[in-house]
Amino acid sequence: MNVPHVFVRLWTIQRKLLETREKFLQNIQNREKDFEELKQAKESVKCSSQKAVAESERIFSDVMCTVQKTHVNVKELIAERQRAELSRIEGLQEKLQQKISHTRMKVSELDQFMTTEDHIYFLQDYPSDCEESTAEVSVDFSSISENPKAFFHNVEMLLSEMQKCFTDVTKDTEITIKSEKAKVQKKSPQGSPQWNQKDVFPVTGCTFSFKHVPLKSTSVEASGRKREDADTQYYKPVVPLPDLVEISTGEENEQVVFSHRAKLYRYDKQSQQWKERGIGELKILQNNEGNRARLVMRREQVLKLCANHWITPNMKLEPMKATEKAWTWSALDFAEGDGSAEILAVRFRLKETADAFKKSFEEAVISSFTGAKRGCCYFSLGLTTIG
Repeated sequence: MNVPHVFVRLWTIQRKLLETREKFLQNIQNREKDFEELKQAKESVKCSSQKAVAESERIFSDVMCTVQKTHVNVKELIAERQRAELSRIEGLQEKLQQKISHTRMKVSELDQFMTTEDHIYFLQDYPSDCEESTAEVSVDFSSISENPKAFFHNVEMLLSEMQKCFTDVTKDTEITIKSEKAKVQKKSPQGSPQWNQKDVFPVTGCTFSFKHVPLKSTSVEASGRKREDADTQYYKPVVPLPDLVEISTGEENEQVVFSHRAKLYRYDKQSQQWKERGIGELKILQNNEGNRARLVMRREQVLKLCANHWITPNMKLEPMKATEKAWTWSALDFAEGDGSAEILAVRFRLKETADAFKKSFEEAVISSFTGAKRGCCYFSLGLTTIG
């Protein structure tokens, strides 16, 4: 056997083995890179899921608040119409009572007149207007009972229609989410995704509104009109409303970092116990012009501030005892106008929401610490330049 040929063959096999080894190493690097990407995707899915849960709770809280307000308004409208109709009926009852009393007096006078035995007195003082008074035209009171019935019946039909539309919207929304049709269609100039509302909420032609029914309206049977004509009739508002009302909340120059419904508490040092301060939307807002962040919370319905303070570098969240859904911290709060040192606590319904709040709060603390440190650097540079 030729020795050089053996070395050549051996060198060839070793080179192939080295190439194979490099390919294996490259495959390992590629798989490790894929593994890291999957790990990041896993974290992204968890974060997106938590944000979706928090946003869904906020939206459903707003919807329930709106439904509750509508419920109160509808009850007040019904009560107002009831008071108006009862007042009108009581006025008619009073008039009828007066007529009945007057007629009874006439009957009593006639009875006394008929019992007299003086025929001359009878013929001279005979009341000529007695026949005219008995010829009164009877009043038709059917509209008194028909008009209120028509109004209350229309209210019931409108509420039933609202319930049906709301049920259809919720069912179709759930079906759409299950079928994964809620996809991003395009991006806005700012880069934020925009959703196609027709894909997310496919129900169209459904509006939640109560049409005004005039006090002197008649029932459908009495007027002979069809219900379609009554529903499409336009009524001019009594008080003209402005086209646009600008409202300033003081949050226009800030970005919402965290937002969720929660219950806020304040520690009372005198009684040495926690007292509820309010239930509402708790927000962490990041200033667009700097690294400062603040915590804001307003009570539901009344929208009065119950928490308003800066998130400073020295702040630290502490868990409350016997619960994993609440955090406590100290702050210089300006909810009442003047700043006062308070020990606050917030409680969420879900542990995931509480953890998301803790993460956003700690990020705001780090951001404020970086901004404060940067400001100190600028201040020291300014002193050096002046010196």
